Amino acid sequence: MVLRGNNFCRHKQRRGGFTLVEMLMTLVLSAVLMAGLWNLFSSYTRLFDTGQQIAAESRVARAVLDQLATDLDGLADVSLLDTSNKVAVASLLKDSSEETSGSGSSPASSSLPQFRLTGTSDSLRLNIYQPGPPRLPRDKEGEDESLSSQLEDPEFYAPDLRVVLYDFTEKENTLDSGDSLPIGLIRRELDWQSALALTVDEDEAENELALEDEELTSDDQRFLSDSYLEDMELSEIIAADLRNEQFLWVPEVVKLKFRYSDGQTWSESWDSQYRKTLPLLVEVSMEFDYQQGVDARYLKDDQESEIPTEQELAEDEEALDPEENLNELLDDEDDLPQYRRVIALKTAFQQKKSSSTSDSSNSETALSRLQDAETDSEEGGTP
Repeated sequence: MVLRGNNFCRHKQRRGGFTLVEMLMTLVLSAVLMAGLWNLFSSYTRLFDTGQQIAAESRVARAVLDQLATDLDGLADVSLLDTSNKVAVASLLKDSSEETSGSGSSPASSSLPQFRLTGTSDSLRLNIYQPGPPRLPRDKEGEDESLSSQLEDPEFYAPDLRVVLYDFTEKENTLDSGDSLPIGLIRRELDWQSALALTVDEDEAENELALEDEELTSDDQRFLSDSYLEDMELSEIIAADLRNEQFLWVPEVVKLKFRYSDGQTWSESWDSQYRKTLPLLVEVSMEFDYQQGVDARYLKDDQESEIPTEQELAEDEEALDPEENLNELLDDEDDLPQYRRVIALKTAFQQKKSSSTSDSSNSETALSRLQDAETDSEEGGTP
């Protein structure tokens, strides 16, 4: 009896299991562990994506700022350049300017364009000196009827003189008007003859050199005209951005501001032709939204052109609390990275240095004359 009782007790101990409380505790601990692992994985993924986005934004911002600094460094006085091998004026341009001079227009093409900076708070136009893009051989140009091919004759072509245009359009402006440039920052570079012809096209419609938009048949020249650029499809803009080195589209830029300084005060506009000098400093402030750039590049044309109706806007306002919506917008604006750079213009400093040198020499000459006059008067007064 004692042996059978011991066997029964050992058999009963072998069949023992977890209680309900122990099972619940195990499930809770497992859930907490899995939640911690999931949270850690999500945080790592979010940080990785954020780091990639910040790195991409930084690369784009540095590239844009470096390009702008390079363009500003290209501002040079054309009178100091060696243009002995290049005739400044084309016979065609000269004849056309003489014809238009009779109607009251000035011959703007009588000489090479001087260095110039014309800018506002969101746009910039530069006449710079830099090597031009590679050109095709004359025999391969063939039937190309683009604006550059019509003006690239050896006797008057100056490929080193370029005109650079920076234009910025906010997203709100595109919703207000359908005839606006694409959102973001756009940089266009063209030779000065093309810029001159397009300027003449806007100011003097009767000029023989004034070319209409449909006459700009070359793909690398179509984006030079604002009116044509406004009508370009999104796919054409992306193709021009990828194919042409003279065209740059940065939709990631959501805010842009230029400021110009003469060494004492800052202003939001500058015209070197009116002020007779270049600014000493140019400040560039940009705000980036990486997601807007992705949406602008990969959004379909029909989705981009869709404007929400008043009913849809009313439904959105009812769905969201105004205070919460405002707080979300403020949080989003605070999260957007901002980049700022102050660029010093070497040409302006050289001009200021030369002018100060001439002024100092003139003042020294005047001072020496004054001293000589005083010496003569003293000698004349002594017995």
